[in-house]
Amino acid sequence: MPLPTAIGSRARAGELIEVEGRRPASYEIFDIRNNTRRSEPLERVNEIRGRIAAWRAADYPGATAVTRRLLEHWNDRTARLYPFYFCQIKAIETLIWWVEGSPEFRQGIFLPGDGGPWERLCSKMATGTGKTLVMGMIVVWQVANALTYPKRKDFSQAMRPTLAVDWSKVPALTLDPAATPVVAEIAPALGGAADLGKITRIDLELLPEEFRLQRLVFRAAQKAFEQTEGRFKGQRDFLAMQLIRLVETFLACDKLDIPSLFHQDEARRRILIALNLDGIVQHLMRHVEEQNRERLEPVFDEEMPLGSTRAMHTWYTTKTCHRTQKSQISHMLADSAWEQHAANLMEMDARVLAFAKNDHLGFQVFYLWNGVRRRYLPDFLIRLVNGKTLVLEIKGEDSEQNHAKRAALDAWVSGVNARGGFGIWCADVAFKPREMADILARHAA
Repeated sequence: MPLPTAIGSRARAGELIEVEGRRPASYEIFDIRNNTRRSEPLERVNEIRGRIAAWRAADYPGATAVTRRLLEHWNDRTARLYPFYFCQIKAIETLIWWVEGSPEFRQGIFLPGDGGPWERLCSKMATGTGKTLVMGMIVVWQVANALTYPKRKDFSQAMRPTLAVDWSKVPALTLDPAATPVVAEIAPALGGAADLGKITRIDLELLPEEFRLQRLVFRAAQKAFEQTEGRFKGQRDFLAMQLIRLVETFLACDKLDIPSLFHQDEARRRILIALNLDGIVQHLMRHVEEQNRERLEPVFDEEMPLGSTRAMHTWYTTKTCHRTQKSQISHMLADSAWEQHAANLMEMDARVLAFAKNDHLGFQVFYLWNGVRRRYLPDFLIRLVNGKTLVLEIKGEDSEQNHAKRAALDAWVSGVNARGGFGIWCADVAFKPREMADILARHAA
């Protein structure tokens, strides 16, 4: 990014000249009694700027893979209609440098605190430089780097009203393009009669934004929801979510017949669906039934229902720790050479977006063994590029107790996925180091 041309030096009293480069950080002191003015440099700020420049030139050593991608995106001036201001980039870059930068780029820099238990960083920005946007960048930086997980105490068996369709009994619905107008003509009225000399032709094919598939699905689900008011039991949000799923399934299956090759084009097909939306909803809702299904309902921790790597506290050990790149937790303690091999593989594998060793993290699954309730702590939480979160266990040997652990973990994954709201979760176990790459490939597909 080009540095701004700064107003830096004075040629004569009261006169400014332009100097190439960035203006050093300083402040001015005005003495109104003697009518004098002097500039005092901010040495620490200028030193930090130099350290950050060196850190940037070295390609941000110490930053996580997610942070690197964010910095690349924020510095790409073609990625946004209005690129970020120079000062906004420098503000977020400074905060990231202090939190994630390699120690050699921060050596000798001391920032005095207020003595409180939490470190609080203050970033000074002038009025009108876009502080609110920088706050948003900070939130994105923290959330994108965090691995979150639901903290639950147990599962309970619950009966939940569910909407279902027996698709084998649903007849096909034919949309006849000949009976669906896709072109309209409008004209202004003069004295009660249309002025045919000023006809305007409207071709619906020229309005693709109005016929996006997701928009059509939501509109159809809304119409279906209005028709089901008072007809089905259950929570409104759960009912709406099910209707969206049913509409998506119907539009994607072979129950919708369009007898025209010309209208098999995706844009024309969506126009036909939009213009026949009421008929589609009525046809589908005639075959929707309510069923009571038994399912596992997670019982969450009342005090902290959501765990996160952001909540990791500092802890101390005399064992050797290794720095991480793809984890929000700065260091990882490997309890075995196999665990270190797994961490190295995840650091290099492009299918892994972020990971965390489940050490002092608080992620645990309860299981029963010999009539006693025990805690099971899987080894790794891994976020894959396809959005899934993989719970990975590394085992050299198997046993009946490990079977009980995995059964509890499978129930945990099924319950969390059925509950919704936490993304898609999966679980696996590696009994040999060579199985690691296959496991990542299987769940990232």
